[in-house]
Amino acid sequence: MVYNNFSYANGIGIEINVNPAFEGITPSTYYNNIIYKTVQDDAGGRPYNLSSVNTYTESNNTWDFAGPEIIGSLPWWQPTDSVIVTDDDFVSLDLSQLELPRKEDGSLPDITFGKLNTGSDLIDAGIDVGTPYYGDSPDIGYAEYIPNNYNPLKITQYSPEKTLDMVSVSYYSPITGSVSVIVLNETGNQLLSSSSNATEGYNNKVNIDLSTYESGIYTVKLNDGSSSVSVKVTKIPADIDVDYKIVKKFPNPTTDLFAIQFTCPEPATLSVTVSDELGEVVMSDYYPAQQNLNKMVLNLSPLEKGNYKITLNKDNNILSTKVTKQ
Repeated sequence: MVYNNFSYANGIGIEINVNPAFEGITPSTYYNNIIYKTVQDDAGGRPYNLSSVNTYTESNNTWDFAGPEIIGSLPWWQPTDSVIVTDDDFVSLDLSQLELPRKEDGSLPDITFGKLNTGSDLIDAGIDVGTPYYGDSPDIGYAEYIPNNYNPLKITQYSPEKTLDMVSVSYYSPITGSVSVIVLNETGNQLLSSSSNATEGYNNKVNIDLSTYESGIYTVKLNDGSSSVSVKVTKIPADIDVDYKIVKKFPNPTTDLFAIQFTCPEPATLSVTVSDELGEVVMSDYYPAQQNLNKMVLNLSPLEKGNYKITLNKDNNILSTKVTKQ
């Protein structure tokens, strides 16, 4: 399938051919393509948009399928009357933009060549081919028209932040269509590439299974073709017990910061208190624990030197540990 291309100022727009061994088989399918300002004319005096000796399937292009009765050097196409293409349809047709160097990070330069102008009848004139699009329908051409008030892709919530297997990502999508979902490891290598069928608005969610990956930090990235957004998720070892208990505490003694790693079987808000040797509460706060592994860091620098007891209260289930402040 050939879709969302822009053929500009070529001798012949598109040439369709097929191996004789596959005679009778439709060679190609064409959707949402633009052919504009070909520099040659066919024998019928028309712009040489298409060279074809075979039938093919097409829809929502800047030409229409036609049989051999249409006059021309080669049949099988005719100018469409569903859209009319002019220079005004495009922000720019400056070919020199295609010679601009890549950016320092290796990505392509930002250009306006061939992008659709406000009011173009090519906007929303395409057919859905499974790629992201903005508006009621896809556009014809290589780039979706994005209005100035475009609201980019946004992750609204994800949980859990630390997981043994699944992570759920809720997101806002400015488009109706397919949003790509990519998982990268800590070195930036892509481990997963899939898609999520999005509807325009906030009611979108994708569930990602990390159970087959090693423990570590992973980046989950969403991309709609015009914007991207990402979050980091920690995959914890499968042998970590998810009972409510303290796993690690450090450093002890400390002069300021004291970290407590603990597991929690479900999300919960903990009441955290620090008591001195007389049992007086000298610090208190709340901590939003996630399911599975958590790491809480307390700043004990305002306290006097001495021994302290730290208590984590989850619905009257108590965890406690002691620390020495130097």
